[in-house]
Amino acid sequence: MSGRKALLLILVAGLALRLGYALRTAQKTSSLPDPDDYCGLALSFARDGSLSLDGRLTAHREPAYPIALGLAFLALGATLKAGLALNLLASMLSLLLIYDLGRRLFDERSALAAAAIAALYPPFIFYAAQLRRETWMVFVTLLGLWALCSAQQAGRARGFALAGLANALGPLSNIVFLPFGLLVAPALAWWSHRRQKRPAAALTAAYLACFLALCGLWPLRNRIELGRFYLGGSGGGWANLYDYLVVPENLGGTPRQTALLAADPVVKKGDSLDPIARDRWYFEAGLRFIKRHPARYARLLLWRCLDFWRPWPRPRPYPLPYWLLKAIGLFSDAWIIPLGWLAILCLRAWTPERLWLLGFGTSVSAVYIAVFTMNRYRLPVMPMLILFAAAALVRAVEALRRAI
Repeated sequence: MSGRKALLLILVAGLALRLGYALRTAQKTSSLPDPDDYCGLALSFARDGSLSLDGRLTAHREPAYPIALGLAFLALGATLKAGLALNLLASMLSLLLIYDLGRRLFDERSALAAAAIAALYPPFIFYAAQLRRETWMVFVTLLGLWALCSAQQAGRARGFALAGLANALGPLSNIVFLPFGLLVAPALAWWSHRRQKRPAAALTAAYLACFLALCGLWPLRNRIELGRFYLGGSGGGWANLYDYLVVPENLGGTPRQTALLAADPVVKKGDSLDPIARDRWYFEAGLRFIKRHPARYARLLLWRCLDFWRPWPRPRPYPLPYWLLKAIGLFSDAWIIPLGWLAILCLRAWTPERLWLLGFGTSVSAVYIAVFTMNRYRLPVMPMLILFAAAALVRAVEALRRAI
């Protein structure tokens, strides 16, 4: 079978799985679910071009996904199916990007294997049916990495300018991606072109100028409209930093966590503040706690380094049986994660394109590990591990054939 036919078959299978699960989800509800206020913001954008909740302008969530969802509502109507259509489109484009990245970084067989794994990867299928930003984040971060790899191979300022715009969508979707886009990506661009005796400063400047121009629109809007120079969303991200310094993470989502936080004086004061002031309060309280207990925080970071990669979630009340979640993890993350990291550790030929992938994965993982870990937070990093795991599988099969 030719590569194009194999890729088409993979895309059809991936779409069928996502569409089937999404339609099954849509049949269970007649309303528009809004678990994280993205739909509320999207409806506001579709109605009058603003990002408002309860009639008031807000910075509650980063703007890229609510705007994209609002455009889907404008085009298809403010329905669950419109949101699912956006997710399906983003998910299928992600499969294409994974394939092309695999082809650029490794070879055709590795690219097809990575696309096949991603097409069948259960969390990608699950989140394509949820009106949350996870599927969108996977897409925009893959788009940014693809743009960087394309710019690297072309070696032109225009390519790096476009890569800057593409990577700005990351922090505009989730501020966690800012360290990669602002620091890691331009540093690797400068280093790689210095080695190749290209105009490193000019190419890096083209990237940064476009990245900062687009990324800066959001804090500028917040300064003008809300009176605060706010980089990300004000939805309480830094509360996670403080909460899981004083509450063991294995108690997260349980009544015990609720009781511990209800008795905490920092939380009592934080609950009385407005959203932006509350986020700042928790950030400062978290830093004070870390300064007072550095050894405890260091031990916590070591524990999170392992917990971030656990193959299945902690036992909690889920809509699916817990044994099924464990089985899904056993047949997906339990082998993809260790094989992906093993391939990364054993790989010797480190091209700039591969370093961008590793730089993205490690920077995003480090930010989450510093604040709070849970399984769905690693979703944007999984394409990196899938690509390296696929390359390792292809090489293992080739070695077995030669041995036989």
